[in-house]
Amino acid sequence: MNATKRYNGLPLARPGISRIDLLVILGIVALIGVNLIPAIGHVRESARRVQCADRLRKIGTALGSYHDNYDVLPPAAIWSSEGLTYDEDGRLERSPLSIKATHANWLQLLLPYLDQTHVASKFDNGQPVTAVANEAARLQRPEVFACPSDTFNTPENPYRLEFSDGTSCEFARGNYGINGGTHVGAEYPGYLAYPIATGNVIVDPGPENNEFQWWGTGVAGFNRCFSYDDFQNGLSTLVAVDELRAGIIPEDQRGAWALGQIGSSATWAHGVHGDAFGPNSQVPNSDDILGGKDLYHRLGHEQFLAEKMPFCDHCSLSNQATARSLHPSGVNALMVDGSVHFISDSVNPSLWHVMHSRDTPQEALDEDLTIAFDGMTDYEEADDLQTSHSDLDFDAESLENSIGMEFVRVPTGAFLMGQPDNGNTWPYPEEAVPHRVNITRAFYLGVCEVTQGQFSDVMGTNPSWHQSNGEGRQRVVGTNTAAFSVENVSWDDAVRFCRDLSERTNEKSMGRIYRLPTEAEWEHACRAGSESAATFHPMWDAEDDSGIIAGKDRPTSDEYAIPKPVGSYAANSFGLYDMRGNVFEWCNDWFSRDYYSRSPVNDPQGPSTGYLKIVRGWDWIFVGNHCKDYLCVAEPWRKSRYIGFRVVCEVTASRD
Repeated sequence: MNATKRYNGLPLARPGISRIDLLVILGIVALIGVNLIPAIGHVRESARRVQCADRLRKIGTALGSYHDNYDVLPPAAIWSSEGLTYDEDGRLERSPLSIKATHANWLQLLLPYLDQTHVASKFDNGQPVTAVANEAARLQRPEVFACPSDTFNTPENPYRLEFSDGTSCEFARGNYGINGGTHVGAEYPGYLAYPIATGNVIVDPGPENNEFQWWGTGVAGFNRCFSYDDFQNGLSTLVAVDELRAGIIPEDQRGAWALGQIGSSATWAHGVHGDAFGPNSQVPNSDDILGGKDLYHRLGHEQFLAEKMPFCDHCSLSNQATARSLHPSGVNALMVDGSVHFISDSVNPSLWHVMHSRDTPQEALDEDLTIAFDGMTDYEEADDLQTSHSDLDFDAESLENSIGMEFVRVPTGAFLMGQPDNGNTWPYPEEAVPHRVNITRAFYLGVCEVTQGQFSDVMGTNPSWHQSNGEGRQRVVGTNTAAFSVENVSWDDAVRFCRDLSERTNEKSMGRIYRLPTEAEWEHACRAGSESAATFHPMWDAEDDSGIIAGKDRPTSDEYAIPKPVGSYAANSFGLYDMRGNVFEWCNDWFSRDYYSRSPVNDPQGPSTGYLKIVRGWDWIFVGNHCKDYLCVAEPWRKSRYIGFRVVCEVTASRD
């Protein structure tokens, strides 16, 4: 039997440790490790995010220096007309998206301001960036253009561009794109059936001139520069540069710093209107990339969705691309003033939209910019807010006011709001499902849209584009447009009209107050009791139901379609004209992308606050394969030659 060793009468510990002791110690170590590894990973990612922000600040300083020298920021890229095609009238047959047109881009122009003169000297700007002479330059990897979190930005994963003749060239990756804007990815101003309040602007002098311009609502366009003086949005509230992710395979052109293309070195058309809305959008068809259709047919979507890098499966050109990063839950964004902020993926899409628009009034953002920086997701909803409906003090079916505007009493009723158009078989957006709505109170709505003559009577001016003194006067030569719908008015202008009309002595004496209709009221009035889906672009289709005109006035070219005098088309069963014809119309509601999914059944009013207003015309529409294409929303300060309004007249019991 072993005696226990003692020292000064006290027992000494036995040499070594027992098996139980060892297991306990190993368990403690393992537990510490399990908890420590995520913490270490978090610390490392935090450091990488800070480093990314520091590199963006350096780019911001370089942008400021460039502006000091030239009084403008650099263009998104310099393009020639090489590879563009024109029709027999000398017009572009498609948007200018030829890859061979690319020469210098904004990052290349900033190289001298970033202590990268040695890289700048390698470029021959007299040749396209794809030229053999520029091979060494486009493969350079300046550290300042790389986010350390992007594990796909490596020398082993360059972008490889393959040409139809079997040749190819490669580009080094990069992680920063200049903000081209969050406009609609279609050409401004659209046309009567498809108004684009804010979209691509293309100025093309024709095939004999080698320079065109293409821009959106951001801080840079192709062959188009903007100055600080062009920014209604404040320098601290306007995004200059977004993060971009490197493509996950060599055929993916996203994140290639020397390539002056959308998604490669510029964000574009990534606002609420499309399916690439907001940072790190996970809509399956969000980014449009070069050769995307072929890439989808060869590889499918699975690996791209797994890596959270979705792209459009039916697009082959770069038309839209949003900000992306591998930072958890958000992206870094450089503001024009040089500050950098981390913006959450859950930022309100409307706020994201206007932060990227140079013409957003600064006062519209001053109070709420912390919403974007703090990652708040949405605004308080107005589910229990009611418009200022008053009980009608008489039951007349119609009325006429002091300036000759006629109104009809729209009865109460229920309907399925947001029902897609006939023939639209694409799955509709999950947050915009058709939903039951009940209008519980009758209201008086303008029989016609407000005319140019009526607007001029109340406001003392006629802002319309289609009138003898307007920009579109050549389209209405010799025509008295007083009875045409007023257009080229902002939502703010429409509200001022309602206010000033309500303040007129004759209107006050009759207890009449004017306002814009809610979106739900507008659709109820348009449907006029019908539950059926309507035909897309009904004014031009062979239908004859509820005010749809059978094959009348279909223009030979959308470009020349113009509004007509109000009441030119048959009234619907409620006695309302032009609900599915003439100009589109402002509604009272603020826009929230998912409001339909949580709208109250009775008298929905829309969100209580926001940045964009609803525009309606004809029927509720969305466009394309899984696209979330909300074309009919616009900033309340925006004007369009194809958007006007009609008003609700509320009759109060009190009269002077």
